[in-house]
Amino acid sequence: MDSTKKNTGTNNALPRIGWCVASLSADIASVRYRAVLPLLALEEKQYHCTLFTHTTKIDLDDLDVLVIVKNFTVESFLLAQEARAKGVTVILDLCDNIFIEAYGKNSKTRASDMFMAIAKHASAIVATTEPLAAIIREQISYTVPVYVIPDGVEADASACARRLARTQEQASTLLANSLSQQANKVRSRISALRTVSFKGLLKAQLTRFRNWLSWRFWMHQGRKAHGILRSAANQCVRKLSRPAAPRSNPTVSDDATGGANKLSILWYGNHGAPHARFGMLDLLEIRGALEQAAIEFQAELVVVSNNRSKYEKYIKPMAIPSRYLEWSSAVVEQCLAEARVVVVPNMRDAFSLCKSANRTVHALTRGVPVVATATPALAPLAGSIVVDDFLQGLRRYLSSIPHAKADVAKGLELIEKHFSPEVIGTAWSDAIKAAVLTQGEQQTPADPELIVALHLIQDLDLALPVMLAAKARGIGVAAWCSISLLKKSPRVAASTHAHDIPLVAIAEGEGAAQPPFPANAKVLLSVAETNLGPHRFTHALTQKAKRAGLFTATMQHGLENVGLTYSDEVHFIEKIMFAADRIYLWGSDDTLHPNIRPETRAKCVSAGCPKPAIEPAANLSNLLNEEAVVIGVFENLHWHRYCDEYRQFFLDGVTDLAARFPAITFLVKPHHAGLWLTSRFKGDKPAAANIVIADPKDPAWEAYTAGSLLGRMKAVITTPSTVALDAARRSLPTAIVAHTLELDNYFPLHQIRHAEDWSHFVLATLDASALSERITASAQYVERMILAGDAAERIVDDLLTHQNISRKASI
Repeated sequence: MDSTKKNTGTNNALPRIGWCVASLSADIASVRYRAVLPLLALEEKQYHCTLFTHTTKIDLDDLDVLVIVKNFTVESFLLAQEARAKGVTVILDLCDNIFIEAYGKNSKTRASDMFMAIAKHASAIVATTEPLAAIIREQISYTVPVYVIPDGVEADASACARRLARTQEQASTLLANSLSQQANKVRSRISALRTVSFKGLLKAQLTRFRNWLSWRFWMHQGRKAHGILRSAANQCVRKLSRPAAPRSNPTVSDDATGGANKLSILWYGNHGAPHARFGMLDLLEIRGALEQAAIEFQAELVVVSNNRSKYEKYIKPMAIPSRYLEWSSAVVEQCLAEARVVVVPNMRDAFSLCKSANRTVHALTRGVPVVATATPALAPLAGSIVVDDFLQGLRRYLSSIPHAKADVAKGLELIEKHFSPEVIGTAWSDAIKAAVLTQGEQQTPADPELIVALHLIQDLDLALPVMLAAKARGIGVAAWCSISLLKKSPRVAASTHAHDIPLVAIAEGEGAAQPPFPANAKVLLSVAETNLGPHRFTHALTQKAKRAGLFTATMQHGLENVGLTYSDEVHFIEKIMFAADRIYLWGSDDTLHPNIRPETRAKCVSAGCPKPAIEPAANLSNLLNEEAVVIGVFENLHWHRYCDEYRQFFLDGVTDLAARFPAITFLVKPHHAGLWLTSRFKGDKPAAANIVIADPKDPAWEAYTAGSLLGRMKAVITTPSTVALDAARRSLPTAIVAHTLELDNYFPLHQIRHAEDWSHFVLATLDASALSERITASAQYVERMILAGDAAERIVDDLLTHQNISRKASI
């Protein structure tokens, strides 16, 4: 890590700070409170700050400190990794308890998993409240300081809007420049055509056509993005032209009657989220107090939020007159100008207890008293608000303007002491300087001896057992994972974190910056590596490792493995090459294709299949009837191998089975990468009440691997694929949809060749006397195709014996 080129905090130069946010929207509270307000406060202290999103191309050489604000994207992970490598101090800011189980459960990648991956590169973490800081400290197993800096005062919303508008305009300019540069490159390539031979001309024309398509695509995307950014900037300008609400010396209105002769009780905020019962439904906790206030004071409840249907269902039926207004900053300001009191109830669960005081502070700065549930974040405002007695608090403020004025005045004094821009700016300045000074003390993971490359969706299942076996031997291990896989599969970040395996994000594509191999690295092990397009990431990484002097190895990654056990008119086995020095086979060399290249055969070593034979069965109670008999139907990745007649035979067979056996649930599992039956096939798909398609793009199904689904099945029908072996290893009756294909490699499993074979297999599965024969066939098949024993241990043994990897007491 080049830590010498950055400011160390020991000289007079203030560090240059970059603030990375998930969005440039002024409507997102975390953007305003956790990025723009601290940024403006620090600029008052003469810091140089830059605001950008994870989609912006940023030059890290221009920064000394990178602050990542509530941003859990793969891009922010890569940015943090690159920043640390360049000696840029990384700070994470968190304002929500993302560690509760339900948080982001419907997201592709769990926020907590990505946060923990990014945190390994951080020199400091900043939290909004002490309860949240305590949770972070419990989650982090290594030493990293966690600072508490509360949300500040949004005294001037127009300042935030102006800064965001300026950043949006800069982002628009950068995008336009990028598109112009792309066009210039294309023109240069076109002009070069005059100097090449016919062969070179043909090659250049093909390259030109490919680049022209790419350019057209990105130009189209650029115009869309420019329009979006321009619209957002115009919206900010329009907001700035509106008269601002009074900011200085806020007072309570002397009009005790309120709008329409009713006193306004205001609640405003996000309606809530699936991960916790917070937001609008908190009002149900104080329903009695609100209804009594309506009787005593002719009060009305004003709800400003972002879910009218929730208001209509839960809040409107309460015995208090109420109004709903759609949330916007302008609406909130208008309602605060009319409100007699703001209520801030809180469920005080694990999520809500960590919430900040920003709504209470905001209301007080607008001259409106507050009745709230006591939380740690509100402790600095003690004596200026009423807590935990909503009825008495409502009575105090609805009945007496002097009481309201007195409490607001005290609240403003406390806000100046604890939440003012000066206080927030100083707190951030102190945290930043401390993080820069202590960066050299940050824990650095030991250089791994074994690097495992992950790229395809199924790679983790084969690689994880090997990584765990190596760790158990005291071998330093790291997982180098492509950006595309991190985006597709949340299991990678979750599994590596759970097993304390360092995770490194690797950029893809020509010219992408990639980290150098650590000095201690001796071996690069990939899962799927050939010269074919889908494997080009690991193929290029393997070649790079060989040039760096590392020993390289790869594994058989499927039953029908191109280049090893399988060949067709698209994937000629004679043309498929492996860069790796060694290839670990699942079975004996008898399972290899007869036309395998001699140099490939020479690299092969029998090891067995490291993927566990049995994964824990998935709990599908929320997706399937718990009492249902489930038969799995799997379709594989390589549908180009099959003719239209075969495809129709497959579709008709599934449809007919569902009609003949209505009491059985047929769970259709498309391949994660192929997705033929869910997106690529444009014809009529099998449809019936007892056919369930487990679409991997659906977050409800994405987390479930084929192995975990097998535990819920009574039998399996599959196209020729590795699933046949996986099912047989679980002792499940297994059938292969063969039709007219020659499938000697699947003997003695049941093969479906005729229409009646589908139902014969299902009937045999339901017949206890015939079932044992099917299970015996599965056992025989496993014995034939896989070398018995622990494959992961064999692979590690081989690396220890032949590659001079040392054993350590600990990693």
